[in-house]
Amino acid sequence: MPSSLLEGKRRERAIQAIIENHYAHSVSSGKSYYFGFESAIVSFSIPANKNVAHFLLGGEGCVWELSRLWAPDGHRRNLLTQAIAVAVKDLLGLEPDLDALVSYADPNVGHEGFVYRAASWWYLGQTEEQRYYVDQE
Repeated sequence: MPSSLLEGKRRERAIQAIIENHYAHSVSSGKSYYFGFESAIVSFSIPANKNVAHFLLGGEGCVWELSRLWAPDGHRRNLLTQAIAVAVKDLLGLEPDLDALVSYADPNVGHEGFVYRAASWWYLGQTEEQRYYVDQE
């Protein structure tokens, strides 16, 4: 089976589709891989939280974040779960030292993580909302 890794123009189109259609309207700024499966796009990135390996693994380790998951409205049932499975397999081929994957579901937009749990990911809880303000002076 060919790799689902998106490169070149296909990667650029995937990034544009995420920016235009994903509720965050953005992509990660760090190192990322984009994978396509049917009409779904899965993106893995280096986590923004540098301490995530310590939380998940109890020490140092190679952790990647499933940073974006998108498919057009009306997609077939189980598409996103299957897309995650294919993308994880292909990511392991690119990052053989991978120790863990993490993702976050945003309850503020109605996401509860069911797609991740259907893909056999473990639910580890919900973080508390935090807001930080910086004085402009």
